[in-house]
Amino acid sequence: MAFDYKNSPTDKTFMEFDRIAAEMGDIRLVSKKELIFIPSMLQEGEQVLAFTCGVMKGKRWLVTLTDMRIIFLNKGFIFGLKQIVVDLNNVNAASGETTMFSGRISFQDGAIIHTLESVWLKTVLPFSNKLRDVIELRRGMKEEKKTFSVEGDDFVSKIERLASLTEKGFLTPEEFEMQKAKLLRE
Repeated sequence: MAFDYKNSPTDKTFMEFDRIAAEMGDIRLVSKKELIFIPSMLQEGEQVLAFTCGVMKGKRWLVTLTDMRIIFLNKGFIFGLKQIVVDLNNVNAASGETTMFSGRISFQDGAIIHTLESVWLKTVLPFSNKLRDVIELRRGMKEEKKTFSVEGDDFVSKIERLASLTEKGFLTPEEFEMQKAKLLRE
């Protein structure tokens, strides 16, 4: 069952965040100043899959992977909140790279490459693998929709072709009905 981030009490929400952090291999993940804002940013029914933090363009960001998008959050030292949101439908590729002490996660959003550096070593591979899996899952869903659409269009075009042949006199109305029934059975 999906966790309700919007309506759950704060302590339950943070227990869920702790569970995700442990799954990612990071029990000390980030300060709570960014995590506090995550539930208010999520859409209804949206699920957090993973998060990590790192440096992008000289600023420290909490990066949250949901089932719909990637959310970058940077809470200023005293005040201010910066956010970048990337829809997963726009993400083309993702990669993770580890060095001796830290790592780097990159993903491509159209022509823009987002690179998160100084990522804690233990979270690089779990986060990048989860991101890759979600991208592949969403691609598979798109392909299923396209396949269904093409099959549906194919059926419609066959019926239209039969109707056209009937109008031109190549098929009788009885033959048209017979062929249409045959298509419906397929």
